[in-house]
Amino acid sequence: MSQNKQSDTTESLSVSVSHALNKNFKLSFDVVLPLTGITAISGPSGSGKTSLLRLIAGLLPLANNHSNAKVIYRGQTWQDASTHLACHKRKIGYVFQQANLFTHLTVKQNLIYAQKRAVNPPLIGLLQVCELLNITQLLKQKANRLSGGEAQRVALARMLLNSPELILMDEPLAALDDEHKQVILGYLKQIYQKFKIPIYYVTHSVSEISQIADYVVQLKQGKVINHGPAHVELNPILWRQKQKVSVLQASLQESLDKWHLYKLNLYGQTIYVNNSVKLEQNLTIRIRIPARDVSLLLTNATDSSILNQVKALITFIKPCNKYGQTLVGLNLQNNDKQTHMVAEITALSVERLKLMPGMQVWAQVKSVSVE
Repeated sequence: MSQNKQSDTTESLSVSVSHALNKNFKLSFDVVLPLTGITAISGPSGSGKTSLLRLIAGLLPLANNHSNAKVIYRGQTWQDASTHLACHKRKIGYVFQQANLFTHLTVKQNLIYAQKRAVNPPLIGLLQVCELLNITQLLKQKANRLSGGEAQRVALARMLLNSPELILMDEPLAALDDEHKQVILGYLKQIYQKFKIPIYYVTHSVSEISQIADYVVQLKQGKVINHGPAHVELNPILWRQKQKVSVLQASLQESLDKWHLYKLNLYGQTIYVNNSVKLEQNLTIRIRIPARDVSLLLTNATDSSILNQVKALITFIKPCNKYGQTLVGLNLQNNDKQTHMVAEITALSVERLKLMPGMQVWAQVKSVSVE
């Protein structure tokens, strides 16, 4: 995606830099990032993800250093050739891979320390943040007695008590197991929904990105190679994984309690999912559909037990492994501008149905397969 600047500077953060950090690595990009939702910053090791975060935070002072570095937040210059706003004046909450708590203090003492140093009016009280992150029972414990998951929840609470306007997170879940990762990811979504503080989240994990990201930035060798809304930028990344899935956006139309289903609006078409997760009316939600659970029909089947059948145009057909499995790109809006979903089928099925790009088909997926 092109790195076009957004017109509304009050809801964006502009980062422009051209600087060699050492003889082997140079940061070189000019990008405008949103200040809404959760922005995932991804890329291989050494691509510049942490350097981008440190530049935004003011921990990478390049001003007056023969570099071209500029950071503009909501129209305010944080950094340029003659300016470098101190880190503590940027009103940022920074969560590192390690919790970095004061290990000689109790959890409560760590939180009070942060609360006293907040530069903005409080977002939330100490007891309320403990309830939000389920750490009330930990208040009297010394920080060095906490598990990894507990320490990161305390770090999140401490950050919120600092009343930040922007949250930066540098691979905060890297040291946690999958179970604790899911817990913390759930809390991150709650934090944004409750406080509407934009979050910039650095991670290697495609799974984490697919669960929480509203916007995706991809870096490689110090350059931004793609950035845009998650439902646009994320799918090509997911389709390169071994277990291929598609992430789509839908909204709740109706709750069919009698059948334990939700009826969703998916790009103007209807799709049904299990109602195991509570949803609100007209809420925009994210659904994940495994490519292997999508089958294709040439006509709309009325005698099938599979409820979900959506009309689509084929945008591409390409082999995905040496065993004859084939990826078929599907546009659910019936135009050729964008692929929303992929089906993984056999090469024999492609030949039998005489499938080709531009052809209209019906994509079929079981309700139980939609996450």
